[in-house]
Amino acid sequence: MNYLNFVQKMIKYQIMKKIKLYVLITVVSIVLLAWLLVVVIVFQKNHADIFFFDNNKEIEYQYGNYKADALVVDGYVYLYRSVVELGNYDKKEKLEKCGNNVIYRLSPDGTYEEFYEFEDEEAIYYDVNSKLYYYDEHFYIMIGQRVYRITKDGSSAQVIYENTGGNGIFRMFGIREHYLLLANHNEVRYLDMRKWDWSTPIDFDQMRVLKYVYALDADTFYNWMISGVTKHSPKRLQDANAAIEEETDIDCINIYQDAVYYVQKNDEDHAYTIKYKALTSDEEGDLLTVNPDGKLRILSLAVSEDFIIYDLGSSEYGQNYEYGENVDVRIIWNRHTGKWKSISYK
Repeated sequence: MNYLNFVQKMIKYQIMKKIKLYVLITVVSIVLLAWLLVVVIVFQKNHADIFFFDNNKEIEYQYGNYKADALVVDGYVYLYRSVVELGNYDKKEKLEKCGNNVIYRLSPDGTYEEFYEFEDEEAIYYDVNSKLYYYDEHFYIMIGQRVYRITKDGSSAQVIYENTGGNGIFRMFGIREHYLLLANHNEVRYLDMRKWDWSTPIDFDQMRVLKYVYALDADTFYNWMISGVTKHSPKRLQDANAAIEEETDIDCINIYQDAVYYVQKNDEDHAYTIKYKALTSDEEGDLLTVNPDGKLRILSLAVSEDFIIYDLGSSEYGQNYEYGENVDVRIIWNRHTGKWKSISYK
């Protein structure tokens, strides 16, 4: 009987020992999970807005305009091709003939005018090196290695950053939500625009480093960290690709709001037809057909609710031209009236 009691006590002891072990493991696991959850919450609180694995909604709805060096804000279209690309000037020394770098504005009533003309020497003789961004009543753009902040009415601008690192250091610039980003080839830095004192110039070395993220080149920087389309293709882009997958000889694809616009070439009569397909319905159609001179082709396509804007340039140079594709004529077509106007840069 005593032996049986002893065995029962040992069994009970072993059971209790295992229970305590299981409880300990459970408690430790819960603590670790709770700690991990706190870390994730804190990280997301500090970094969620710059977690560059999601699509940038500000860019997504007019993704094609960003590609075409255009931006629609409150119904106004802003266009900002570098003067190096306007007028087929093959030498930068000839830039005096085509003026300074200029941002143009197209109003809903059809007025096309200079919105802001850069007059300082750095902006005259250097290329536009970023997209045009809009945040909190101001426009932002990089020309050469300077970042400019321009008031919404175009009355003034200030240089908020200048790269003084020498010729060997090239930096890229972009805005995502309320964060301003600067990057070189081996690191990306950012600052919160909501908290920045704009009377203070931006110091790259004082900006926070975005860890484990690298910008190998300008395309990687924009497509991955600014627009986000490289990491996760947005549904709108997927729908657009599906809508035009059977089309041939197309170019200048522009996704604006809930439709995809594109240019289709007809080699027989050297005509270009600008078409569209809705992404949320079966609506589609031809907007207009262009028969340019045989030496010209459509280089870019910008879209707004009121206008179709396309640039015509030489078909001889294409992507191999030293300073990119060069614009001879800009055409503005009114979607409501069918009337058009042309601006020559030749």
